[in-house]
Amino acid sequence: MTTAYDCFIQKNTILTSPPLVPELKLHLANDATTLWKMTESEMKNTNLPLPFWAFAWAGGQALARYILDNPKLVKGKAVLDIGAGSGIVGLSALLSLASRVDFKEIDPFAAESIRLNLKANNLSGNSQIIEQDLPKPDSFNWKRWDIILAGDVFYEQPMSNEILKYLQSHANAGRLVLIGDPGRPYFPKKGVEKLFQYSVQTPTHLEQHPMCVTKIWKVIPSF
Repeated sequence: MTTAYDCFIQKNTILTSPPLVPELKLHLANDATTLWKMTESEMKNTNLPLPFWAFAWAGGQALARYILDNPKLVKGKAVLDIGAGSGIVGLSALLSLASRVDFKEIDPFAAESIRLNLKANNLSGNSQIIEQDLPKPDSFNWKRWDIILAGDVFYEQPMSNEILKYLQSHANAGRLVLIGDPGRPYFPKKGVEKLFQYSVQTPTHLEQHPMCVTKIWKVIPSF
């Protein structure tokens, strides 16, 4: 069934490939401020989150590229994509033959954009969009993932602190936890190990420079 979110996204974005991940097509926008104002106006709501879902951020592009370059990491594995946004990271895991991918995203616009991007890439198979709170470490469902992926999630301090605790809990349980980050202000200073880096082409209205050096990090268990 077509929703208001679906209609808005298809009306105000274009289906295009991010520079570092040409294997995928995503519904993306050209200007963040304009889209945000249009979203508030059309949905008659002035308390909406910024449309992070409509852009291929450097951290997400780099982590998606790393997964596609190293498909054995996720092949046959159950994957959780945290703060999924457009879904670029989880989509790359599906393309790399992950057994299933769950996308964690609370923004209803982002959740709908993930559904549209799954369909656009013919990847609507074994996946789920989680729009509620994540399972706590003492719950059974918490154990269903093998790999946790987080692309560009450390841009707000309160949220960053909570995400880091959650990622650390998975690393402590023996799961592979990977982060893509271009040097956001609240990225953790310890407890991570650098694996690789990419130069990511980014629009200047999103980043200060047209190329962002973006690193792939592994979360280290904190025993």
